[in-house]
Amino acid sequence: MAKTNQKTTYSEVIGEKMLLLTALIEGAVVMGAELLGAKFIEPYFGSSLYTWCSVLAVTLFGLAGGYYLGGILSKKYDEIEILYKSMGVAAILIASMPFIGPWVMEFMLFSDIRTASVISSLIFIFPIMFCLGITSPLIITALSSSVQNTGKFVGTTFAIATLGGVITTISLGFFLIPSLGLRICAVTVAMIAVTAPIVVFLKTRNLKSALAFLSITALLTSLNIVSVLSAFPTSKHFNVIHKSDGLAGQLLVIDYIKKETRLLYVNNISQSYSYLPTGRSAFLYVHRIAAYSSYKPPGSKVLLAGLGGGQMVNEFEILGFDIILDKKMNPWLLEVNQAPSFNTDTDLDMEVKKGLLIDTFRLLDISYKM
Repeated sequence: MAKTNQKTTYSEVIGEKMLLLTALIEGAVVMGAELLGAKFIEPYFGSSLYTWCSVLAVTLFGLAGGYYLGGILSKKYDEIEILYKSMGVAAILIASMPFIGPWVMEFMLFSDIRTASVISSLIFIFPIMFCLGITSPLIITALSSSVQNTGKFVGTTFAIATLGGVITTISLGFFLIPSLGLRICAVTVAMIAVTAPIVVFLKTRNLKSALAFLSITALLTSLNIVSVLSAFPTSKHFNVIHKSDGLAGQLLVIDYIKKETRLLYVNNISQSYSYLPTGRSAFLYVHRIAAYSSYKPPGSKVLLAGLGGGQMVNEFEILGFDIILDKKMNPWLLEVNQAPSFNTDTDLDMEVKKGLLIDTFRLLDISYKM
């Protein structure tokens, strides 16, 4: 909608408080989408420097492009309408992340890690950041009724947006993602993002836009919730021991009845494979590592950076090694491994018997002495 000669100011449409609240939401959603994007990428490409650089670079690139386009649009069109439509589109894209992200990253899985992480981020993170970047100059334009108070509103807008980012980072990183998983958190961020557009479009009687954003976001939210709550299909050939969506994606433990085997899947990729009658691994590499390590005397120290299904732990226990297990690498697998239904060999008291340590990098000096 092009601007008329008589410019509609923010006070005539929604008011200064609503625009400042929008700035708070925009800042919160930017950091939420960035953090979620990084966590969606992590199970496929790891949490290395390459991965984080890719996410940060694409985030900044998207915001920069959005800022530039937002400045142009603010001069030609109704900033209020463009502002909230951009936020609505961003909300839809965030709710789509659990569906788009894994598909993109599985397609790029066999590429170079730097290329794969950059391209994956460009496909499912860049559009979100671009839409959110458009909103900042539009908020400032709507707030600034004259050149004299532009500086005040610019400072206020960015301060409030940054505060929203701080709140989201702490809430998601410390509490919500570890406890609720990525899908539910993506839905939560999307619902927060779409709330302001729906309220504003209802207030300005733009019912068509309000209904469109509400319907699409509600549909994607429902699909995400169904995906989280739906049980794995039952069958006479297998039993589902554990299923959850957590910090590093979907975690699944399945018993195959006829073969008498148990598999641990992370994002549909097999991580551990064991025979139920013996509790020993069916993967040859586990036994090879144990064989290569057997020349060391009992009591030798072993640093395990990662837990998986706990089969290397069992093999090293048999050899009588002193196992140091890094808790930071796989904290989301500890609960499954401690469950009596998972370990067929022995019930591991991880906290007491393994001397769990927080940071592998602090233990490099120990590893050199082994």
